[in-house]
Amino acid sequence: MPDQDRKNVTARQQTRNVMRTSTWVSLVGVGLFLASGFLIYKLTPSPAEKLQQEQAMLAESTIEIEIVVQDDNQQWQPPGHPITAGMQVGFRLSTNQPLHASLFKQVSGSTPQQLFDDIRIPPGASKIINFNNADYRYTTTERDGSATFCLLSAADSAALQLRLSRLAGAKRLDQQRDSVCISLPINP
Repeated sequence: MPDQDRKNVTARQQTRNVMRTSTWVSLVGVGLFLASGFLIYKLTPSPAEKLQQEQAMLAESTIEIEIVVQDDNQQWQPPGHPITAGMQVGFRLSTNQPLHASLFKQVSGSTPQQLFDDIRIPPGASKIINFNNADYRYTTTERDGSATFCLLSAADSAALQLRLSRLAGAKRLDQQRDSVCISLPINP
C-alpha cells in the first residue's frame, strides 16, 4: 500500500502542477486578449474624429481650375480669344493631393447639371481632366450663355458621395463650401 499511496500523491502533485500551469497560461491569454482589445479601442478614431480629419484634409488641399482650349498643335492652352458656341473646352487642374471629384455645370438660374461623377485626380500641376481614358471635352452651346463650372471634391469616393448627397436641392453651386468654380462667358 505505501507504493500505491506514493503513486497517488505523485499523481495528485502532477495534476496540480498541470492545472496551475494551464490556469496561468489561460490567465495570460485572457490578459493579452483584453489588452489588445483595449488598445484597438483606444487607437481607433471615433466617427467624429474621422470627420474632423477629413475636414482638416480638405482644408489643407488646394485645387486650381482653369478653362483651356486646344491649339493647332493639339496642345491645351488658355483661350486667347472669346469662347464661342460650338467650341470644345477642357479643364486644367492643379492639386497638392489626390482627390475624387465630380464636375457640375450651372447656367444662370438653372438647376446644376452633373457632367461626370467620381473621377480620381492625381496630385500635380496642370493636369487635364481625364475621364474614361480620354481628355474630357465640353462642347459649348448658345444656351450656355455664361455657364459656371464647379468641381466638388473629397479625399475618397465615400466622402464624395456623402457631399453629393448633401448637395441635393442646392440652387447655387458657386456658393457651396469647398467647391471650386470657374465662369465661362460664351459668345453666340
